[in-house]
Amino acid sequence: MERGFAGCVLFRNAASNIVFEAHYSSDIKDKPNQANMIKQYNTELLNVARMLPVTFSGTLNALIDWSGMTEEELAGAASISEKTIQRLRNAEPDNVTIETVVQLSIGMQLPPVLSTCLLKASGKSFMMTEQHIMYQFLLNTCYTKSIHECNDMLEAQNLKQLGRQNRIT
Repeated sequence: MERGFAGCVLFRNAASNIVFEAHYSSDIKDKPNQANMIKQYNTELLNVARMLPVTFSGTLNALIDWSGMTEEELAGAASISEKTIQRLRNAEPDNVTIETVVQLSIGMQLPPVLSTCLLKASGKSFMMTEQHIMYQFLLNTCYTKSIHECNDMLEAQNLKQLGRQNRIT
């Protein structure tokens, strides 16, 4: 294997129909540009994470601002009511659920580093359950997908879907 090339193939077993691949190109022409893009991306995430407040509402406000979304857009993307988003932004919730945190993270398409920050600010943590393992999977690998695509994956695993269940099918 060439130096500077990283490849990764994850699969459960040889008979599995699910295969995940991550590739880092070592093409010499793209190397400086890719390295610079990765550095800029990581620097931006680090800067955002460093400026996040310790409170849930403060962290949520900062991440909504960073995402550039309106409350209305986030409500649709996260399958959460605007009133709930406003309540979460304006007062420290004592009953925010892990499902709400996952919905907000997916709705804003937060990179895993930032969804981890929001989860930490909520005071919640994942447990070793099939549902929570799937939530972690969604936040780590499917954060650029829509809430509907994530719900389709949850449904395929016979797990509870996220958000309002008034989807048009």
